[in-house]
Amino acid sequence: MGKTLWASLTSQAAAANWTALDAEIPGVVRLTDATYESVFEESQPQDVWIVLVHGKESEPLSKAFLEIQKNASLLFDEERESAEPRQPSGLSAEVNFKFGRVDYFEEYHLCTRWLIFRAPIMAIVTDRGSVLRFVKPNNISPTGEFLYKALSGDHWREVPVWEGSLRPGGSNGWIVEKYLWAVDEWTRLTKDVPKVVWLLLMPTVGQFIMTWLHSGNQPQAAGPQGGQRPPQNAKTE
Repeated sequence: MGKTLWASLTSQAAAANWTALDAEIPGVVRLTDATYESVFEESQPQDVWIVLVHGKESEPLSKAFLEIQKNASLLFDEERESAEPRQPSGLSAEVNFKFGRVDYFEEYHLCTRWLIFRAPIMAIVTDRGSVLRFVKPNNISPTGEFLYKALSGDHWREVPVWEGSLRPGGSNGWIVEKYLWAVDEWTRLTKDVPKVVWLLLMPTVGQFIMTWLHSGNQPQAAGPQGGQRPPQNAKTE
């Protein structure tokens, strides 16, 4: 059900939230599935995009980090307009920081290509969109001043580049593209199916899957390798 299910689960959130973001945030560009590729391709080689993938306004972390991003952007604007830098390191002449935001509940293709399955998360995008780094919220102090200093001090370069095979342009990136194509085709073929039909089918499909999973299987005691599987990093594939 892919995109259809995604849309049905997030439509209410998209409609009820982000009323404060109806107007664009000063210094922060909203990136969408339709615009992000052209925005990055038209960037200059020295442009470094700080992109926040955010969730709903009711989520404290997303709300806080949007404020952090906005404040950091304002500090960089002050830096550019000032005759003297705010700190000894100042801005590198070879780097031009730009800020963007992505609505996790609206931009399905972009979040899928970046293998982002929860928000918020911050992406550092360089080389016209071909090089990606990701920073989790727990690695950032919740102040615009901290983000400003971390970026202007070139600490962002210490963040590992995402080199997984599923990344855009990676050796297995075609798998993600095929998945998106399949989802789009499924959405096109089923877009006119009434939601009540899905509501009636879901219990039947779920019961069939559970019956198939349990057919012929006897309960087994947990062995030495039993227990909870450790979490995997989404950016290692």
